[in-house]
Amino acid sequence: MEIEKILKEQYSLLRRRNCKQNAQILYNIAKIKSEYGVQNFHQPLYLDIKKFLKNYIISADNEDFGYDNTIFNRIMKIVNLSSPKEKLSLLHTIRRYYLMNGYEINEVKRELNKQEIMVAKENKKYLRWTLLRVGSSLSGLLCGYLVYAVIVLIALLPAPFDFMELFHIELKNYSSYPLLNYPLNAITLLTGNCNIAPKITPINEIGVLIYSFGILLFYILIVNFLFKKIEDFISIHL
Repeated sequence: MEIEKILKEQYSLLRRRNCKQNAQILYNIAKIKSEYGVQNFHQPLYLDIKKFLKNYIISADNEDFGYDNTIFNRIMKIVNLSSPKEKLSLLHTIRRYYLMNGYEINEVKRELNKQEIMVAKENKKYLRWTLLRVGSSLSGLLCGYLVYAVIVLIALLPAPFDFMELFHIELKNYSSYPLLNYPLNAITLLTGNCNIAPKITPINEIGVLIYSFGILLFYILIVNFLFKKIEDFISIHL
């Protein structure tokens, strides 16, 4: 096939210690393989992209002032040719090479977080998907607590039937309007301050389990967010 002949010629042009030339050749190979559906010719496309990343980032580090920055958009054009799981692995590779060469990794971190969330969703790992969404940013954490506050608010509302009652609740009177007082009580629960929060006492086994799960979930959200921030700090400074 003509395409295979072209690819063989491209591979034959690869040379040791010529990172700049190799990066361009591997870029061409990856584009051709993807366009013509021959991803496994000679070697998997994943390996071509991985070698491109190494050569491209190293070659950029050897350039003169003003030309020594990698172009992240160019990198992502090639990385996006891979499958979601491969893309996630390649982004970890990019982060490693960026750190080794002293480049700013904020763009890489954002793309890595997005891809981790996407892979978790595709694999139907909904707990991991939730934790990643909440732990990826402060806005994610706030959204997580907003959902948590809504759930707490529902739990504070009077049970429509006696058999559905799980807690004995003593609300604080922050407003004479019940529609406002319930949300205010729900918010105070999130502070963890028992002096301003309503008193909630489980009245049966199910109530104890639900109450305990709610407390556990509250701390999981915080610990997960802090863990992600510590992980980012370690990856940058070590």
